[in-house]
Amino acid sequence: MKTIKTKVTPDQIMALEKLMEQLVDFKPPAISNKVVKSVLEDVADKIHVRYRKIIKSADLFNAKKTIGLELKYHEAASIYTFIQMSLCNIHKEEKAYNDLLKLSNYLHQKLI
Repeated sequence: MKTIKTKVTPDQIMALEKLMEQLVDFKPPAISNKVVKSVLEDVADKIHVRYRKIIKSADLFNAKKTIGLELKYHEAASIYTFIQMSLCNIHKEEKAYNDLLKLSNYLHQKLI
């Protein structure tokens, strides 16, 4: 199985954690979206562990450091799909929008 090694910023992890919280209310109409939700339920645990680690060690000096996140191909594709579906619901002037857009573009490049 192909793995994708990503480097994400603490802000991107925080935005992704906030997005994963919305996964509970996500009611997918299509089968492909149900597959995405199923995969993301497992990925949400990985993201939550990274998020908790960031919260525990949050300080001004670690704000620019990147965090390694290793995802399987289908996990990265599901995150990319969910971000794309959710971006239309986030106001474009919010920092979370830019963080998720950068992560989405990065994942897209790795998935091609």
